[in-house]
Amino acid sequence: MIVIDRALAARQAAGRPIRVGVVGAGSMARGLVTQINGSVPGMDVVAVCNRTPERAVDMLHAAGAGRVRLVDTARQLDTAVAAGRTVVTDDPTANQTNTSWTWRSVAEASPKKNSAS
Repeated sequence: MIVIDRALAARQAAGRPIRVGVVGAGSMARGLVTQINGSVPGMDVVAVCNRTPERAVDMLHAAGAGRVRLVDTARQLDTAVAAGRTVVTDDPTANQTNTSWTWRSVAEASPKKNSAS
């Protein structure tokens, strides 16, 4: 097991998987979402933004996601993701607030910089 696999397994065991948001629901996004949801313990696709929400919902269901909620605002997105729901929006700015789940997740997952370097 490589270092990243161990780190992801630890996050999964602790109930703190890396939450992933995807923009788009085309063939590349479908492959990515299917890979994450089916083969990467420690990571969960929790949000998708797509011009046609129905296509994003179909993609998530095909990748094994359960119930998917449609949201319109950053507040709705934050609340739903915090509650453990998978969400879809057609608004690409819905995750661009200072308190958005995206920034918290990225900060949590980022390695600490070595002050000596």
